[in-house]
Amino acid sequence: MNMTIGRKMGLGFGVLLALVVTLAVVVLFNLSTMNRQFSFVIQHDAPVIANARHLSKLVVDMETGQRGFVITGEDEFLEPYDNALASFADLLNEEKALVSDNPAQVKLLERIDASVQEWQKEAATPEIAMRRKVGNAGRDAYRLQKVLSQGVGKRLMDEFMALGHEIEVAFSEQGDWEGAYAVEIIENCMADREDGQRGFLITGREEFLDKYHAGEQNKLPEYFTRLRSLISDRGRRNELSERVDRLEELTAEWSRQAAEPEINARREMNKHPESIHDVAALLAAGTGKRILDRIREDFSKFIEEEERLTAIRFASASQASRSTTNTTILLALLSVIFGGIMATKITRGITKPVRRLAGAVEMVAKGDLAQEMEITSKDEIGVLSRSFNLMVGNLKRLEEDREQSAERLGRAIQAADSANQAKSEFLANMSHEIRTPMTAIVGFAENLLDADQSESEKLNCVHTIRRNGEYLLDLINDILDLSKIEAGKMTIERRDCQPCRIVAEVASLMRVRADAKMLPFNIEYIGAIPETIQCDPTRLRQILINLIGNAIKFTEVGAVRLLTRFVEGPRGQGAKGPSDVDKPPSAPHESSDRRTLGPSLQFDVMDTGRGMTEEQTAKLFHPFMQADASTTRQFGGTGLGLTISKRFARLLGGDLTLAQTEMGVGTTFRTTVATGSLDGVKMLEDPMVATVVADTENTVAPATPSDLQGLRILLAEDGPDNQQLIRFVLKRAGADVTVEENGKLALDAALAARDKGNPFDVILMDMQMPVMDGYDATRQLRLKGYTAPIIALTAHAMASDRKRCIDAGCDDYATKPIDRKRLIETVARHTLAIGSFGI
Repeated sequence: MNMTIGRKMGLGFGVLLALVVTLAVVVLFNLSTMNRQFSFVIQHDAPVIANARHLSKLVVDMETGQRGFVITGEDEFLEPYDNALASFADLLNEEKALVSDNPAQVKLLERIDASVQEWQKEAATPEIAMRRKVGNAGRDAYRLQKVLSQGVGKRLMDEFMALGHEIEVAFSEQGDWEGAYAVEIIENCMADREDGQRGFLITGREEFLDKYHAGEQNKLPEYFTRLRSLISDRGRRNELSERVDRLEELTAEWSRQAAEPEINARREMNKHPESIHDVAALLAAGTGKRILDRIREDFSKFIEEEERLTAIRFASASQASRSTTNTTILLALLSVIFGGIMATKITRGITKPVRRLAGAVEMVAKGDLAQEMEITSKDEIGVLSRSFNLMVGNLKRLEEDREQSAERLGRAIQAADSANQAKSEFLANMSHEIRTPMTAIVGFAENLLDADQSESEKLNCVHTIRRNGEYLLDLINDILDLSKIEAGKMTIERRDCQPCRIVAEVASLMRVRADAKMLPFNIEYIGAIPETIQCDPTRLRQILINLIGNAIKFTEVGAVRLLTRFVEGPRGQGAKGPSDVDKPPSAPHESSDRRTLGPSLQFDVMDTGRGMTEEQTAKLFHPFMQADASTTRQFGGTGLGLTISKRFARLLGGDLTLAQTEMGVGTTFRTTVATGSLDGVKMLEDPMVATVVADTENTVAPATPSDLQGLRILLAEDGPDNQQLIRFVLKRAGADVTVEENGKLALDAALAARDKGNPFDVILMDMQMPVMDGYDATRQLRLKGYTAPIIALTAHAMASDRKRCIDAGCDDYATKPIDRKRLIETVARHTLAIGSFGI
């Protein structure tokens, strides 16, 4: 029979399952009968009887607690009554659910429930309520007795009468019978009030309080007013005023501390006229006893019936248990015997082919790839055999491919070696580029120490050192820019800028280099140009300076031209130039898919230099390669300028490409940058006019030694050489300079000068110093309300460094090495702003 392993195992286990199901059905049938019987005996009858006895006990607890309270009046006797009453309803519902199959028993429980409710309504509740009223009446009488026993009213009334008699005698001795009569009226009024209050306490009748209220509301206020008038008229205010005030205070104290509390206590006592005889009358009626006797009789009937049913169910359940045990043993033996036979047959059908397959796998593991499994079934073993044969075939093909992979690996290693060699050549070139100017700097610095040098020779040494230092600074900036681009840290600032002004600034700078080589440098525009664009002016200026600087470097005769045009659509679809020379075609090797999809500006830098071969152009725009090693030897440079410029152009939404080159004729580089939205931007029909105006505006007056005349400057700088240099520059410009070597000293000096009323005009703050750096010092100054300008002076020259300085509280930012002219202009600009606003 051709079956899969799954089907074979399914057949075997299916038969076993059928036997188990048959056994289970028989057992479950018998168990269900047995369980029904035992459930009544174990889970039904026993709890029913126990619950019935508990319910009967709860009724006894109710009766005992209620009787105890009625006899004693103590609330603690009601605790078993309340607890039994709270538990009775839940337990009774549980009992009803247990005997739900016996309507007669359910009906008997409902009758018991009705009897309990009747007893509670007709006997327990009324008797408890009556006994509670009797208890309240007793407590109110005790409370009145307690108030009276304190004697507060008598004490106050005795003091009142004694003081009244004293005042009356004082009037009589002077022969003032009108005053004595007024005091006597007040004394009589208080006596009437006391009589009325005492009468109410004895009888509990409200009419006794009429004289009490009449004296309080009418006579007392009237005669106290009359008595004070007589004292004033007789000129005896100083003698009797305090005693009259005390007499009036005693009337108020007697009302508040004695009369009113005693009246209120008697009124509470009037609310509870019941007595213990009323309670005895309720008990004598015997209503509660009759109902409770009926409840006890019903519980006895219920328990007797449940005990009879329990005996019958237990006998039936025992018979079902014996039958189930015998049937289970027989079917279990049959299942074990048949299952063993089926398991042996299925196991042999699986293990035999698996052992053959394991032997073949072992041979393949030893290197014998000639193994092949015979497929004798279509089950999982057959599928596994086919997979084994396929694996062996793949191993054979992999063995054949291994040699080819080794060959490819060799080529990859060779390519990696080439890349490492390119980096090594770059590092060697960088070493040469750094050591060459450093040699000049060190050598000419030593020449300056030669006392035999003439002034012109010393001046030449200084110019040489400065020129090579600026070259080193440019080299370091290029390396930093490339590092930031490679790390994805380069940020682009997009803001409104004027392309004509940028072109004018670049032309003003690069024309100096062109004039040094006696090369014409021309600027041309093709068509109209937007007045402003959305771009990063610093990066655009850097791209143009790199391209034009290279063009001037590699051109000996002829001219260098910068052509600018506006392109409305994708790159290459802009306005057409006047000739093919003005718009050279793209080089074949530079057919990039990058396109500027929006409007853009296109800049073509054209020279008449030596040109490049195809081999040289293939190495362009790679950071670790140059077009030709001889280029470095003849013209210098690292080859980073084009790489950085191309990356900048792409960040600005455009690209940098080699548009045209020919040996001995010249080269044209083309760069494009996106303009951003031009909605509402004016188009300049004659951009050359705007360029000339911008070039004129870029001309600024040179700084003079007196630009900082009279200014007090605090310099925070830890480097002794930098201290000496910067102090020299600032003092030459007319400033008075104070130097501190760390941020803590600078902080203390600035605050001290301000507190003395002679603050520094400007603080030049080095940001990296010992003890306290410039960032912390600046923050502390701003927190302490220091408002004078603080200019950061640091060797950290990245955009993020500038932002960090400004965030710390600096007003401006200057980098090291310092540009003397720019530093003086920066300081002057901030002090001028302060002076113009009167700060």
